[in-house]
Amino acid sequence: MDGPAVWRVALPGTAQRPLLPLFGAAAILNYRRVMGKLIYSMMVSLDGFIARPDGALDWVLIDEELHAFANDQARAESVFLYGRRLYETMTAYWPTADQDPSAAAVEVDFARIWRDKPKLVFSRTLERVEWNARLVREVVP
Repeated sequence: MDGPAVWRVALPGTAQRPLLPLFGAAAILNYRRVMGKLIYSMMVSLDGFIARPDGALDWVLIDEELHAFANDQARAESVFLYGRRLYETMTAYWPTADQDPSAAAVEVDFARIWRDKPKLVFSRTLERVEWNARLVREVVP
C-alpha cells in the first residue's frame, strides 16, 4: 500500500465530508459511523522526555508485563498513525525483529502485530512507504 492520499474528516458538529481513498473507494461518510477513538500512546517520562537527541529510544525500560500490555493495546487498534520520523524509527527495527533468535517472546509478538497492522504515514518528504503503510501527503480540512 503506497502512494499519496488526501484525507477528509468530519469534526463533531460539522457537515458530512468525504473520506477520500485511503484503503478503498471514496464515499460520503457520516462522522458518527466513521470516526472511532484516537488513542495516543507513547513512552514518555514524567518530565516529557521521549527520545535522545539522536532519536534513540533506549532509555525506556520495558519489562515483559508492560510490553505484553502494550502488545494487547496495539493488537486491538485498527490502524497506526505515524509522522515521518517515528515511522523511520519503527521501520529500522520492527519489520524483522521477530527473526532475531535472542528476541523476547513479547518482542516477537509485537513485531508480528506491527508488520501486519495497517499504517498511515503523514509526510511531505518521504518518497514511499512499506510494511502495510499508506503515505498521506496532505490533510485537507
